[in-house]
Amino acid sequence: MRTSGSEVCLTSPSNEAKDVSYALGTRFLQLPARASRDGAPGESAVGTAVHVELLSRFVEEAGETTPPYLSVAFEPATGEVLDCRAVPHSQGCKAYEEVLWGFIEAYLQRLDRRKAESAESVEEHKPALLTTTDSALADYIFGLLQGCGMDILCVDAAAQKVQWPSRSLQAASTQTASGNAGEGEPTLAIATVFRNTLTSLVVSGRVQSTLSTGQREEERVAEPASELSPASSLPGGLTQLGACHEESCQRLAPRNRLKRCSGCKVMRYCGAACQKKHWTLGRHKKGCKDIQAINAAWTTASLPDA
Repeated sequence: MRTSGSEVCLTSPSNEAKDVSYALGTRFLQLPARASRDGAPGESAVGTAVHVELLSRFVEEAGETTPPYLSVAFEPATGEVLDCRAVPHSQGCKAYEEVLWGFIEAYLQRLDRRKAESAESVEEHKPALLTTTDSALADYIFGLLQGCGMDILCVDAAAQKVQWPSRSLQAASTQTASGNAGEGEPTLAIATVFRNTLTSLVVSGRVQSTLSTGQREEERVAEPASELSPASSLPGGLTQLGACHEESCQRLAPRNRLKRCSGCKVMRYCGAACQKKHWTLGRHKKGCKDIQAINAAWTTASLPDA
């Protein structure tokens, strides 16, 4: 589902005058929008798109999850990890707040590093595209960043293609239209880069360290995998999380344990009671038809590459 808007609405998590996050958010909003989504061939394909996910490593047999959770933000075009941090909250809105502000902080820090390390001027801009496979997370981020010059999309990572993969990513992949790395139209899916990025984080010990300490770890840099393998499951026992869309619940749970609305196939719920409440009190009865209409329109158009 694609979301778009015309009004900028970004507030600090707490105490706008004193909170460092407010200053970070203000600086991020003031960055110009990227003029082109295409990025550039080679290692300069930076800043076109960022993909974010919230994951859990601790899933009980009953399907319950236990914080801390893992927030990962990475750049599909390069495989570079921007943010890897522990999220201590078990409620959707608070956890998503941590994911969003973590991404903003990490993105700005990466810009500062590039400026410090480069002898040439570095173009500063927002990503053209922010993607996730979690519809609740996409809704939350859109509610705060709408109209800032950056599209926010909930995507099927297996279908969404990476545009202008960097040379290192091209070398690791043989999945191009011509069969030779670096030639033809990009056919590398975000899902493949995502799984292999997580593999690098797990093998380097960064996931274990982050979840054990409950803090963001910056010292070790996860190198992209030397070969990209479209594995069928996530490494390290990690599972993707989602939140119940019923506003008074918002419980985080493994996404495959949440029940999906059979109409729009977007809204997810932890059970029938929450689904029924959201259908009536949450006005999803009307919203469901609107989402279906949007999805139908998008089946005739292709998503922008990431």
